[in-house]
Amino acid sequence: MMALRQAILNWDGKSSDYLAGVYQDLVAQTGAITQLVELMAEPACQPGASWLLKQHLAHLQELTPVQQHRLLDIFVALDCWQTQLHLLQCFAAFIVDASRKTAVEAKLRWGLSHSNKFVRAWSFHGLFYLAKQYPDMQDEVTQLLEMALIDEPASVKARVRSLLKLGF
Repeated sequence: MMALRQAILNWDGKSSDYLAGVYQDLVAQTGAITQLVELMAEPACQPGASWLLKQHLAHLQELTPVQQHRLLDIFVALDCWQTQLHLLQCFAAFIVDASRKTAVEAKLRWGLSHSNKFVRAWSFHGLFYLAKQYPDMQDEVTQLLEMALIDEPASVKARVRSLLKLGF
């Protein structure tokens, strides 16, 4: 874990090429994803670790239920907008168990009023995928999505339109 942690801490906060190299070199190792999930608990590692996690999921890899639960617990306590954004972008891969639903939903709703428009857009994405798992939320989430088409900037509207096209 020390090599992965140090590689993340060495990141300049900008170079995606550097993190892509870290992904190729370290994340492919056995047990690295569990280490990466644990590094998400360290604020200094969060932006880099979440980028790597997003990359992992983009390669159609899956997370274990234990890893998902840990990430959801971390997500509800996050302050770093970049890390929030990365995890929100991964929400289609998360299964939110009933014991975490209320806290996750509250964090997603909080994100709808975030000052960063990308966090707002992807919070709609997270709510959409939560509502796919909890059908009793679907009518309200549909209304929220439709209201966003009126009130939000174009970048948020684009994300919302793509979700409405998917439908429940």
